[in-house]
Amino acid sequence: MPAHFESGVLVGQSAWHGQGTVIPADDDRRFDLETCLELSGLDWRVDLARCFYLFGDDGEHCDEVPGSFVTVRTLSDGSVEPLGTVGSKYRPLQNREAFEWFQPWLDTKEVAIETAGSLEGGKSVWVMARILREDVEVSSGDRIAKYLMLSSRHDGLGATACGFTPIRIVCSNTMQMAHDSRSSKLLRVRHTAGQHESLSAIRDTIDMIDMEFIATAEQYRRMLSCKLSPSELRRYVRLVNDIGEDIPEKSLSGRMRNRINRVCQLAASGMGQQGDLTAWSAYNGFTQYLTHNAGSDAEKRLRSNMDGAYAKLNQRAFNLAVELSA
Repeated sequence: MPAHFESGVLVGQSAWHGQGTVIPADDDRRFDLETCLELSGLDWRVDLARCFYLFGDDGEHCDEVPGSFVTVRTLSDGSVEPLGTVGSKYRPLQNREAFEWFQPWLDTKEVAIETAGSLEGGKSVWVMARILREDVEVSSGDRIAKYLMLSSRHDGLGATACGFTPIRIVCSNTMQMAHDSRSSKLLRVRHTAGQHESLSAIRDTIDMIDMEFIATAEQYRRMLSCKLSPSELRRYVRLVNDIGEDIPEKSLSGRMRNRINRVCQLAASGMGQQGDLTAWSAYNGFTQYLTHNAGSDAEKRLRSNMDGAYAKLNQRAFNLAVELSA
């Protein structure tokens, strides 16, 4: 099993690297929280344990670390595993609570679980649900589906994140919504005693989702109408990578030159591309690179696209494509 992917459930998709549980797209189990919790391998709980340290040549001295705790998970067989070290204000968000956040929409059959799982030995978990409303069409055959995603970390290295995530059907690459938009912004929820009230408040934004996607689709269409020359495409890719125009390409590292060349190729002939160079194809070339090609480790790539460096780079690519098409 790969080091980072631990378990997961996928609806209507092939197993990820031969891993995870797959259920059919028309299976009613995608509306059943308990079943999805079990199939995703997330049916364990997280607790806080007191933190101690040993010192001395033989570890003969032992003392407690004041104000520090270890997050530990208890598996179905009763075994306990440490996940991370946290402070006294940290409150675990149970996996079950993450799933239950989707309950109101699952009950109405307006939302269905699409995928969920665990990374890094349980340190990072996610749940993603598809909003069962009409997809947005940017151009003929190029559709964007609407998703809601919640990710959380149990090791104290990140907050719970929840937000709207549009995904381009033709190549299944995650697309970033504009972060300056109030309703599409990822809502960060700290692991503290008040986090459940914050999660509840997020529900109030769901009614705005269709308007948000429609507005974003208009941005996509403007990108589609913005034609680029090969040199303008290359300039865009360099700008996304924060490479100044005064820096000659031959002075760049071989890895960066390969990245630039690969993104330009994907913009012209990647999945779903029509051959025309536009701000839309440039942006999708970059997102395909980040979600399918960057790095050599698929699990690290997923983690980075969820809330790491690739997510920030994807957002930068989106912002610059919007500027080009303004």
